[in-house]
Amino acid sequence: MDSYQEILKDAPLGFLQKLAGNLNLATKGGKRAGKGSEDGWQALYNKLVAYYSSPDNLETLWQKIGPSGQLALETIHFSEPYYDEVSRVHERLNKLLGKRAAREARELLLGWGLIFLSENEYGLDYYDLPLEVRKFINYKVLPLLVKKDGIPLPEQRENHGLFFWLDFYILLAGVLQREVRVTQTERVFYKRDRKKIMLCQHYPDDESRYLLLEEVAWANDFLVEKNGCARLSAKTWEWLQLPRYKQWLTFVDWVINHYFQCRNIWGTHILGFLLTLPPEKWLSLPALYQLIHKYNTPSQANYILANNKELLQRFLWLGLIEVAGGLEQGCIRITDLFRRYFNVLLQHDQEVEETDGEVFREAIEGFFPEASSFIVQPNFEVIAPLELSLNLFMQLSTFTDLVSADRMFIFSLNEKAFYRGFTRGRQPEEMLKFLQEHSKYELPPNVLTTVEEWAAKMGKVSVVKGVLVRCQKEELAGQVKALLEARGWLIEAITPQVFLVPENRGEECLELLEKQGFMPHPQLIALRAGGEDDVDIDESPNTLLARFIEAALKKRG
Repeated sequence: MDSYQEILKDAPLGFLQKLAGNLNLATKGGKRAGKGSEDGWQALYNKLVAYYSSPDNLETLWQKIGPSGQLALETIHFSEPYYDEVSRVHERLNKLLGKRAAREARELLLGWGLIFLSENEYGLDYYDLPLEVRKFINYKVLPLLVKKDGIPLPEQRENHGLFFWLDFYILLAGVLQREVRVTQTERVFYKRDRKKIMLCQHYPDDESRYLLLEEVAWANDFLVEKNGCARLSAKTWEWLQLPRYKQWLTFVDWVINHYFQCRNIWGTHILGFLLTLPPEKWLSLPALYQLIHKYNTPSQANYILANNKELLQRFLWLGLIEVAGGLEQGCIRITDLFRRYFNVLLQHDQEVEETDGEVFREAIEGFFPEASSFIVQPNFEVIAPLELSLNLFMQLSTFTDLVSADRMFIFSLNEKAFYRGFTRGRQPEEMLKFLQEHSKYELPPNVLTTVEEWAAKMGKVSVVKGVLVRCQKEELAGQVKALLEARGWLIEAITPQVFLVPENRGEECLELLEKQGFMPHPQLIALRAGGEDDVDIDESPNTLLARFIEAALKKRG
């Protein structure tokens, strides 16, 4: 919706002169602008914009148009005029006022510049109200929507704070920590995997809340599907490098912006009411819903209510509003974070996606403190504040299991999770160094010793694609050999630490070694053209194969 400054900037001089004349607006020398003022277009434009910018002048016009004009103006304002043809608006006004009174009211509103005729993208004429007029009407109506001081506030209160945003990262961490299967038709997580992730979130029983988080992750390419499972994309890790407040700004944009891209008039009204309210006052939802029904047909009102109740629910989840008594019969007000966020937005007169996040830093950065350390307990729990850097949170999630996120993050450091980090491409020494660098205190001796033992085992057993299982440690070789013999997979022990297995058993063998806790190299190793691979052992696979073939020929020969 445009202000008078935008609406009048392309108007011809004749139109401005007529408008000023209708308002009896005088120019220099006491002449009326409509009588051929010498000030020119720019002076007349400036004078009209200044006139309409004054609430006192709008109040004067409000009194002049009388009850019929006021009702007509409110009806146009509180309906969905952008999608309503002028003829449909006329029908509604005719029913309310009668044909003659409705026509007179429309002519008065047009003549004094309180409404304008515009054309929408479908080529249809509709009535448009300048931003200043909309604000004025909202100001007039607002006292009817404020919860009365004598009525006690409902005891049931909800303020979700930043939990919805944090739960988005818990969802991403869940994908990082387990094999999350994806349905092929709808591209959503299987219910069993979804429930495991929800158990760590702050509202584990609210599935609609969770599904919105998953929708945001897919829609913004944070997730990709690979072999029937969800994986984090490279975009996720790039986004985590942003400051916390910038991540939050982007997240809010993803969740609510499309409600305003489609010119949601009532969404804008609700925002206007909330921002105009004094911080200590509450907006009555029953009064708001009644207002929607008053100025719209039943079918339109039901659509508007459904759309904007969904918007209010998202506001609540995002911590932008707090609710007393529920979203049906209760009341709402905006949080301090939302007020500061929107004040910056209004000052810059831009949409969220067009605003550089830097302009918000001073206003809202204080709501997003960032911690850079955690505490490692002797019982192998890692305890971190909810303010932990989200980059550190995700890195820690690669090789620990998130157990709880109620008042703080609690992770479990265990051998299986540590090996998972290894399979995700992190080296054991690097994971240990990460714990030491970001732990607030020195690692407990028992934790340090145990993690070093885990690190020493990682990748010491490997499977070469097609033929070989090999062990870099003698003490592991006997156990691996016994395991292969028990499965009937051992063809030949080429050396005390290298074993030949059937070519078609490579993947099964790797999976078996993982389940038995040998922590093998996470992939089958393919031989390079030159005969070497990436694993450092005394003899290359090609050399070992050559020795085996030579020995086999001697036996036959």
